[in-house]
Amino acid sequence: MKVISALMIISICPSIARSHPTTDGDSSLAKDSLLTQPKIYAIEVTIYDDFPPDDIFVCPRYGDRYFINDPLEEFVSRLKGYLLDTKFEVDSFEKATGTLQRQLDYATSIAKQISHCGNVSFQIKFSQHMFQAMVEAIEMLRHCDVNGGGDLRLTSYVIDLNVRFLAFYNSYGVPEPHIPGYMYMVKRSNALLHDWKKEFDALPTARYGVRMMFQRQFSRAKETIEVLERYFSK
Repeated sequence: MKVISALMIISICPSIARSHPTTDGDSSLAKDSLLTQPKIYAIEVTIYDDFPPDDIFVCPRYGDRYFINDPLEEFVSRLKGYLLDTKFEVDSFEKATGTLQRQLDYATSIAKQISHCGNVSFQIKFSQHMFQAMVEAIEMLRHCDVNGGGDLRLTSYVIDLNVRFLAFYNSYGVPEPHIPGYMYMVKRSNALLHDWKKEFDALPTARYGVRMMFQRQFSRAKETIEVLERYFSK
């Protein structure tokens, strides 16, 4: 087993990372929190080129070794591969759900060994949240597609948008304003959302249940956009 040592500066927030573990900002998942300032630690990092022994998973605040190959980061990155600029790739994602579930279980089992570090626990929660949201969207989008109708069509657009918003977050569940085209895509999404709302409100025969579903998805999208917009200047 090849071992490479290096010096790494990391930030560990005593409670929760506010933006990235090494920066300051608002907590995501559409809710802001007043959080404490991250603390900076310099640690010696031992990098393994294959699976390391169990005792490597120790908190950087209390030990001097840290497993740097981040399986949760990789998992979230893989999920983002199904969230394109204009469409959630439902079919290809659904075919991969079994493999993705196993990868999530594996990544979570590793991460839980250092979950007391604080930031890692938020990675676990966001990874699970993102995967679950994408899985739940499959049936909702399929229902809208099968049953048709203008009201369900517009509702499916907003459901799809809410899922794709997850691509704007890092593995800690915090917006990443440095993504190329971040501001443009958020503004464009906001414009589309309100266009769909106007079109939906103009429908003469929108069903009550579908109207409630649309409004719930619309409110969620609007709240998310408000959070994403706060990062325009960051």
